Amino acid sequence: TMLHDIRLLLLRICYGEVLNSDCGGGSLSSNTALLFYMFFMADMFAKNAEHDSPGTAQHARCLNSAFIAACEIMKVKDENQQGIINNNALQRGIADAAPMAGICCILFGNIEDEDNESNAGDGAYEDSNDDTMKGVNKRWITYRQHFLNGLIRCAGRRRASGMEDSGCISGRSAAKMARQNALVDWDIVDACDGTDVDSATGTSSKSILGKRAASGIDDHATALRPMITLFAILDKLSELYRMNMGDDKVTESSEQLVATIEACRRAENIQDLMKQANITLEHEIILAELEKAI
Repeated sequence: TMLHDIRLLLLRICYGEVLNSDCGGGSLSSNTALLFYMFFMADMFAKNAEHDSPGTAQHARCLNSAFIAACEIMKVKDENQQGIINNNALQRGIADAAPMAGICCILFGNIEDEDNESNAGDGAYEDSNDDTMKGVNKRWITYRQHFLNGLIRCAGRRRASGMEDSGCISGRSAAKMARQNALVDWDIVDACDGTDVDSATGTSSKSILGKRAASGIDDHATALRPMITLFAILDKLSELYRMNMGDDKVTESSEQLVATIEACRRAENIQDLMKQANITLEHEIILAELEKAI
């Protein structure tokens, strides 16, 4: 439950939704600080679940490993391009799992080195004021590209499903949300409806990219914006988060995270946002990844 709460809060932040629309309070800075404490609670619950519900704990701890394995499977080049390599269910599973896999990677994989992995939950970083403990997330650094590709696919999956917000806006705040949003407005030309008609057969097929020649990265900026922002947040969290941080360190880290979020929100267009998120993928690759989840 705590992991899902983290995911929903991150989605609301990424979509620029007003965080105080339901409770009447709560700034971006206080909610980013809350994120760190939610991670601490999720780690505690995972440890308790190892005794009461070991299957659930194992599922949470292994989710990011399964995600990475699935991404590696999809990279395999098979000569006849058949079987699991082109399994649409696996492609969509990668897209759906990407946000939670990224969260679990930071929660369970944010360790200094491989030798400390087994002790990461046993006070390995008790001295929260020791600046030498960088908490380098080696798994995130190694497989950063997989998480980026997964989130891009998630953007395509959400667009294909008609999702235009975080999915957790209550009815009473929907009208208020329509009037208020923390994101800078972009001048976006809507992409084509994505319906291609075969001139020979007269049949039509759906693709969010439509005809590749007529589709560019700017045409899909609205769909990509939240997931690119989420990637930037997770990337920053992987740098900042480590176990047993003191309150002062949480405050300092949350301020840095707020700066990252606000920089993403001020981005003037999708290219500027990608620069803020330190993404250097070619546009054609991004468009190809976007379409894989459909």
